[in-house]
Amino acid sequence: MTFIRIVLILCGLSRLVLPAFGDAGVLIPSSESDKPDATKLSLGDMQVSILVDNQNARVSVRQIFASHVGSVLEGQYLFGINPEALVSDFGVWDGAVRIPGVILERKRAEEIYNALRLQAIDPGLLQQAEQGEEGGSRVSFFSARITPIPAYGTKRLELEYTERLPLERLQSYFYFPLKPRQFQNQAAGRLRINLTVRHVLPMANFKQTSVAFPLVIDSQTANEIRAHYEGSNVTFADDFVFTYELRSPSNLSVLFYRSKDDRHVRAGLPITAFERPGRGGEVAEPGYFQASALFNIAPASVAKRAFSSFVLLFDTSLSIRWDKLERQYEALEKILYHLQPGDRFQLLLFNSKVTSFRPTAINASRENIAAALDLVKQSYLVGGTNLKQALQTVLDQYQSQSGFSGRAVLISDGNPTLGTLETKTLARWFASANTTTGGPKLKLYAYGIGTDCNKILLRDLAQSSGGLFEFVGETEATEFKLNNFVNHLTLDPLVDPRLEISSSENFSQIYRSPEDPVFDQSLAHWVGKYRQPLRSVIFTASARQPSGQAEIKRSIDLPTDAVEHLFIPRNWAKARVDFLLRKIEMAGEDAESIKEVIQLSKKYKFVTPYTSFLAAPRSLLRPRLIKPGDPILRVRTDPDIRSITAIFPFGLIKRLRYLPREQVWQTRFLAPKEMVDGVYHCRLILRDEAGRVYEEKKSFVIDSRSPTIQARIDRATYRAGDTVQIRVQSDADTRRIRLRVANLEPGEARWDPQGKASVGHIVLPPEMATGQYALEIFAEDFAHNVSSSQVMIAVVGP
Repeated sequence: MTFIRIVLILCGLSRLVLPAFGDAGVLIPSSESDKPDATKLSLGDMQVSILVDNQNARVSVRQIFASHVGSVLEGQYLFGINPEALVSDFGVWDGAVRIPGVILERKRAEEIYNALRLQAIDPGLLQQAEQGEEGGSRVSFFSARITPIPAYGTKRLELEYTERLPLERLQSYFYFPLKPRQFQNQAAGRLRINLTVRHVLPMANFKQTSVAFPLVIDSQTANEIRAHYEGSNVTFADDFVFTYELRSPSNLSVLFYRSKDDRHVRAGLPITAFERPGRGGEVAEPGYFQASALFNIAPASVAKRAFSSFVLLFDTSLSIRWDKLERQYEALEKILYHLQPGDRFQLLLFNSKVTSFRPTAINASRENIAAALDLVKQSYLVGGTNLKQALQTVLDQYQSQSGFSGRAVLISDGNPTLGTLETKTLARWFASANTTTGGPKLKLYAYGIGTDCNKILLRDLAQSSGGLFEFVGETEATEFKLNNFVNHLTLDPLVDPRLEISSSENFSQIYRSPEDPVFDQSLAHWVGKYRQPLRSVIFTASARQPSGQAEIKRSIDLPTDAVEHLFIPRNWAKARVDFLLRKIEMAGEDAESIKEVIQLSKKYKFVTPYTSFLAAPRSLLRPRLIKPGDPILRVRTDPDIRSITAIFPFGLIKRLRYLPREQVWQTRFLAPKEMVDGVYHCRLILRDEAGRVYEEKKSFVIDSRSPTIQARIDRATYRAGDTVQIRVQSDADTRRIRLRVANLEPGEARWDPQGKASVGHIVLPPEMATGQYALEIFAEDFAHNVSSSQVMIAVVGP
């Protein structure tokens, strides 16, 4: 018997492959299947317009799907998105009429939603967790029910979202998901990508990290790049990713937005004493600014850092399976190999209890690192997650000064199931407990795993201790985020970044956003409002570093009219809402704050705990919970569902149990191990409070065959210090190939389309001893079947 688990959209188990769909938007004929079927609905045309304006990206997607059947169809639209992004628009075209999604007050949106469902219309809501609710993850998949799709006709869908791009060590990174997360191919009859990247600071080293969609550079200067890609019958073989660098010393740039045509009367926002009435009693919209300080104060030659000590907390509970476990192990491995031999570390594995690798911290030698990694590989995933107990163990060790000095790294999804569960309570406890007499706080660095990770809790734990928070999705490329997280472990952020402005009476509601730690060679952003144009206003950004105070000044005129940077008012509104939500959390709800949150959300179109994104009657926008790994069927439904029964293809019938705390329906089940490879279906029977019955059919694929491996090296003998190149050929459904030689840092083999093989490199250290070594190759497919092989290499002295 093999434990498996299904989620409404995604499934995960040791022998299971999901019905494949791409992250960048697919339309599934939902009445007949749970996977795309190009013989019925195909993506005829897709256009992606990307504007990156001074680190602020606006992504607009237009897709036209074609029907190839002679009857009216209903489809389920799925789109993957960065959990940190904000959806700003969604629309469906019914012939020549565009049906948009709208932002409504949460209660009103739910009333409309329920009324439409009673009419057998299936709308949907995009909502954010209420203040005080457990969890804190933001959804990463959106779903919309699209109907009708005319016979032999087309259906046009549009979606837009915005996100702020990171800048670390002067490098920036953009990622748009196109490659399906499973092995079946996705394709478009025509694909057009339009790209504009501009920045007030000089840019350099613009490059794509994949070659699947080679850009044609239309124009390129130091401050703007315009490019496009266009192709026919395009297979989504990879994601669209690019990077670039900023080339500038310390700099303070200030951008503005002010339109003489905007009026508060039209927006319905409250009038404050800060604004002055114009003619006719109207109140002129104020101007908005964004100040971005680039602190680039790193010395030309960096001295070797002092040795450090760390305690590493590694989650081994049952919620950490497959892709999550892979991402966690990758992070642990990267952190350990980043340590110097003179550093010291302690490793704690935690689930319902805490297990120590050694009684006290030990030196970060290659042998000790290999032993720590072996402990993890030999451990079992068991039990629940007692996060408070794990944190208490670290605090006890720190406050007794038993082996490490003030830095801890938590690698987990941050979802406690034992002990203290409520996010706010646990965060407040840690902030209070993390105090020492006569010494600094323990710095906690949190690396969250999975799109369902509790970002609110992990961010609060890190921020309250002066540490750092980062997260990655289960299938997200980790190189950029993980490298920056690891590099920051041994660096201290700049202290007390602040912005001062002359003529301060002309400005109001200034916020640093986001409020994350600011490191050297990265950006700090402030947004705010100004009342009227002025000349020669002095902006001063400052922060403290070990060598002293860093300060950047800029004199600039406040414009009367500036409409180029449309993102600035929305960034300010988001920062203002975040401020109001923190105020509500600290002091309780008040009518004026809630009213302003709702008004700003409606005007600038983003979801808050008090508003919802409601698609119009013929479309659906619904969050989907994606949490692969447990042998559990978990279903998140509308509140009026009263019972769910699952009927499995091997004869098992199971009723699901409702978990009020998590607001999901759940049951456990086993798939007989004698089930042969192939496609199977599970039926879900849902009954609502009025007695109406609904049925959904979900499919999964059993795949028990491990991938085949054929490996070839360029030669058999190497000198210490050489680089070994290996070429690996494996099955088409292989998702990852890892390489390992002795106790060296593992590597990966990546697909080379020209050589039609995966190519990897292992660097042999100059001090490597002479002898015979096994180069081990591990291949894993999308069903998480793993196979291994090895080739022998001989190493001689340098």
